[in-house]
Amino acid sequence: MASWRDSATVTVEIAFDNNPLTAIGSCTWVDVTTYVRDWSTRRGRTTELANHSPGTAQVTLDNRSRLFDPSNTAGTYYGKLLPMKRIRISASSGATSATLYCGYILGWPIDYPGMADSTVTLGCVDGSRVLSQAVQPSTAYDAKVLADSPNCFWQLATVDGSGLSPATVGGVDVQDFYWGNDAFFDPAELTITRPVGADVAIANASWTAASVPTVAPKTIEGWCWNFRQGNYGSTSIMRAALDATNWIRVNVDATGVLSVGYSNSTDNRSWALASTGFQLTGSLHHLVLTATATTLTMWVNGVSMWTGTLSVGTSSVTFTPAAPSVVAVCQPAAGATINPAVYGLAVYSANMAAATVGEHYQAGLTGYGHPYGDRAGARIGRILDAVGWPSADRDLSTGSTVLGPWIGSGSPLSACQAAADADQGLWFIGGDGKAVFQDRQWQMTNSSAITAQATLGDSTGETPYYDIEIDGNHLDWIRNVVTVTYDAGSVTVKDTTSVTAYGEQDDSVNASSIPPTGGYVARQLAAYRLRLRKDAKTRIPSIKVKPRTATSTHLPTMLGLELGERVTVKRRPTGGTGTFSQDCTVQGISHRVGPDNWIVQLYLAPTIPSYTEGPYLTLGDATYGKIGTVAGNKIPY
Repeated sequence: MASWRDSATVTVEIAFDNNPLTAIGSCTWVDVTTYVRDWSTRRGRTTELANHSPGTAQVTLDNRSRLFDPSNTAGTYYGKLLPMKRIRISASSGATSATLYCGYILGWPIDYPGMADSTVTLGCVDGSRVLSQAVQPSTAYDAKVLADSPNCFWQLATVDGSGLSPATVGGVDVQDFYWGNDAFFDPAELTITRPVGADVAIANASWTAASVPTVAPKTIEGWCWNFRQGNYGSTSIMRAALDATNWIRVNVDATGVLSVGYSNSTDNRSWALASTGFQLTGSLHHLVLTATATTLTMWVNGVSMWTGTLSVGTSSVTFTPAAPSVVAVCQPAAGATINPAVYGLAVYSANMAAATVGEHYQAGLTGYGHPYGDRAGARIGRILDAVGWPSADRDLSTGSTVLGPWIGSGSPLSACQAAADADQGLWFIGGDGKAVFQDRQWQMTNSSAITAQATLGDSTGETPYYDIEIDGNHLDWIRNVVTVTYDAGSVTVKDTTSVTAYGEQDDSVNASSIPPTGGYVARQLAAYRLRLRKDAKTRIPSIKVKPRTATSTHLPTMLGLELGERVTVKRRPTGGTGTFSQDCTVQGISHRVGPDNWIVQLYLAPTIPSYTEGPYLTLGDATYGKIGTVAGNKIPY
């Protein structure tokens, strides 16, 4: 199946030895094309009114030798025929090469047609499956910390400091979490100091990360609430130790003055527990204590507030208990009415750079929300960071909409889609397996979106099709009442002319990523969506092409298409006069391929206006920078 009569070459590969989140370019690919009997793929969506569905593929393999039978102990791939192994389908024709599908194998089902044959039919799904199943960190701070690979991390109190109410622990105030020999940390083992007989804003972690540290801690960080002068007992806020001579700790006395200590036998450096002279004021503090080979630095709210030169040798102050432990202490002073809290306790075996300290502080303070914050592309990037999605496997536009704070809920997949919805962009997994975000500016300015990448027609020089649907001005595609819902409420806009002509046809957008103060953004988003969908339009829902029945120039054209790109469709009816021609945006692509056939089906929608087709106000432009001087000039949101 590798080479066909029209010089097309298809390659099917499987990465038997790699984990699901190994970068595609770093996988070890094994060519199994010789065993492929047929295959099909489907990606995208059938209309622009829906979200992109997970891309799927089906590949039938010859299994007469039992090569792909997981129970065959003598098989070459025995022990490697497991779920979530990557699969890649590529094709080339002429000078064009493309990866048509890259996803994951769900299982290895065996069939025996006629009892004399044997096949394995692989059902596959793209990276959407990974993102739909992964656990999304609850805040932007959690995501940022986890992306920087701590040795351990506990959420502890909630973001607003209200916390969860743990059970009272008898008369014992201080207990330690021991690292032991577990491969991962058990959050139920982490307990903390709390006042006897009272609830306090601290709870066991709901998020853990990383494996047991094998080297001494060099950085510890956390957020502290209600640490006000006179409200706190003289004790440690947070501390961690590998053993008695490898430890790091932050203390505070009853007046709010910080003391720090550090000991590292490997580097032969220490700082005996001593006062920094810096006093905490106010109720919210991000504290980071970090050590280089020579210097200990205390950061408060992203700013270096104290540094000390480390002494040669380990500290004479040994850590108690000597066993590996991490402690978050939360002990109010006698008579205090406010319970202090610790949130986001993290320990690292490496020094934290100044820039990283600042990023963590901003993440916790603003959740990357307005006015500091993320545009949609950056937000999607952070979500992918949080689940370990390789940076090489992304193709993300910047985004145009500034989003609100990130308080994680739902799956990472839904969070990415929500960010795209707020921008009115396109979010999907590309044929090459990369996570793709095309913002609304991309759709109006990118050359592949505003210039046809193929002309499908029934005349010489056009790529021929054998089946076409043309849907003339159907009511189902009109939307003249648009409601955008965001955290602080909702905004509804309508076009009265369209409503009078067709009745109310409603549409809705869940833009939970918009800032709570972003009512004006919600209104502009609704107006933008209304402009695209309020009028009746003739549509081409789908078109089918058999590129192998045409000349070898047509297959390269179809191989090169991707979701979001523009094509021109032409039809010359036998009756009447003139030519029907429409520019469309590719919404979905499917391939069905066997030894004697190759069918490509494109799902299409009318293109959105580009800047030149439906001019927007463009500051500084000699023509479009003048309001009212160009017919249809509009202000984009």
